[in-house]
Amino acid sequence: MTKYLINLVCIIGVAGAAHAGAVANLEIAADGSAYLVFASTGIGEMTGYSIEDAANTPTGTPTITFIRPAAPEAGTGQYATGWASLDDQGPVAGENAGDPSYDWFFTSVATADHFIGEGNVDGYMARDVGTPIYIGKIFDPATIPGGGAMLTAADFGPGGRLAELEFSVTDTDHDVVIGRTQAGVDIEQLITFREPTVLTHGITPIAGAPYQETGDIGAVGTDFDATFVGAGKVAVIDLKVDPLGPGGTTVGNVTTTVFGAADGHITVDGNVLPILYADLVEETTGAPGTPLASGTLRVKAFDAASGMNVMVNATLAEVGIDTDAPGEGRYGTLGSDLIIALPGDYDVDGDSDDTDIDDISAAVIAGSTDIRYDEDNDGAIDAADRLLMITTLVQRTGGGNGTIEGDADLNGTVNLADFGALSFNYGGPGGWADGDFDGNGQINLSDFGLLSFNYGNTVAPAPPAAPQAIPEPATLALLAVGGLAVIRRRRRA
Repeated sequence: MTKYLINLVCIIGVAGAAHAGAVANLEIAADGSAYLVFASTGIGEMTGYSIEDAANTPTGTPTITFIRPAAPEAGTGQYATGWASLDDQGPVAGENAGDPSYDWFFTSVATADHFIGEGNVDGYMARDVGTPIYIGKIFDPATIPGGGAMLTAADFGPGGRLAELEFSVTDTDHDVVIGRTQAGVDIEQLITFREPTVLTHGITPIAGAPYQETGDIGAVGTDFDATFVGAGKVAVIDLKVDPLGPGGTTVGNVTTTVFGAADGHITVDGNVLPILYADLVEETTGAPGTPLASGTLRVKAFDAASGMNVMVNATLAEVGIDTDAPGEGRYGTLGSDLIIALPGDYDVDGDSDDTDIDDISAAVIAGSTDIRYDEDNDGAIDAADRLLMITTLVQRTGGGNGTIEGDADLNGTVNLADFGALSFNYGGPGGWADGDFDGNGQINLSDFGLLSFNYGNTVAPAPPAAPQAIPEPATLALLAVGGLAVIRRRRRA
């Protein structure tokens, strides 16, 4: 019954009186990504929703074409359309495990690209108040007349680009609540702009996230889209990628094509972030258009509001190749984590310190491809990234960022305390705090050379302290000889 109720409400307009206390509101982010947010007290028992453009208006002329299937789909949440199913949001209350008849199903109106909706005949969505449910990127703001830019709150008011949007929601009692963005209409205001939130650091598993590559495979201007929903985080990647070089590189029967991001962004919980770096690597064992042997996606963005990097290192598990118009494209799922962290915070513990220096040192030696270590955003993880992290990102103990080689205790000055750490650990394994300034995992003469080169130098004004004599280079050499002698005696003992 819900299926037909939703369709009737959206086709003929207000099918019944509006009721106070809708189980869910609709929030739309700047890039057109949409979220259902429960607003009723306690638990919302939602059985369906629908969204329509230009319903019950004087002209009745739709201006928005939703990103949606050409035909109804049975609760699969097909990523190729950008519109996700509630089946992707976890168990449905009242649903019998394994019984597909209780799944959510997409509803459809023939040739009405300005309408989308989803319902459940026997189950319902039970979520706590305020918990957002991602229902997909329902449209691209650039496709709206007068568009070309991200949405703002003004687009939801009179004269705005979304001024004629209508949202309907039903609950287990089959009550129907309808809201519009148009001010002054005698029905409830249930559609709002999803304001960006301040991101916090953390790692969110998003394995199994669906992706779609749209357009002729390997062509310039190929679209790559992916949607992640997991552990309270929602991320939508929207990239336009170009192959770096014609046709890729072929070794034996394996062709490797590397794509660079020409344009795009990633949306995380309503925050639309421009891409700092992204690449897509695909390997096939035949001609272009044959199944993938392997594939990877790396994306890195920066959120200025929180000062956080947002990063994805993903493997591609291809499901198939879509050959439908307007172009063929690959689709499948990603294996990945969504990483949100301060620049230089590789262990995602909320700060950038000596353990993070050790992390990037090990990554450089191992030839890692993890995008979180790519500080200069060139796609390669190398010594330049490590040096940039040390000199600009690591947090000093007295405040500020960046230091110099030889500063074992990260106070911004290379002095006797740093020499003491190096001499105590000389000849053995260790990390930055132990005196490993070149990042090879050993404390040796190379590290002493770096310390001696910077001895007495500072990167920030030192806090007031008792006067301390700074050894001259000749004195430092004597200290080194004495320190090394102590080490030799300690080892013989």
